[in-house]
Amino acid sequence: MAVEYNQWTGLFLPKATPEPIVKSYRDALRAAINDNNVKTILNNAGSPIAYLDEPEFQAFWDKDIVKMNEVVKRIGKLD
Repeated sequence: MAVEYNQWTGLFLPKATPEPIVKSYRDALRAAINDNNVKTILNNAGSPIAYLDEPEFQAFWDKDIVKMNEVVKRIGKLD
């Protein structure tokens, strides 16, 4: 039996957040993720960075939901 475990973190804003605020968060997060000190700290903590911006994250999210639903069904917790 194979076991796979993934943990990810995402930043979510309310749907009605004005685009300039979304852009500000997006730019700040991208800058932090690209900072060498942040990269070093996260890598040393065993949390490698896999930054996805909104379109890529949405695609990842959509796939992950399907996968997790199948896992939950397989263990008998969802009909």
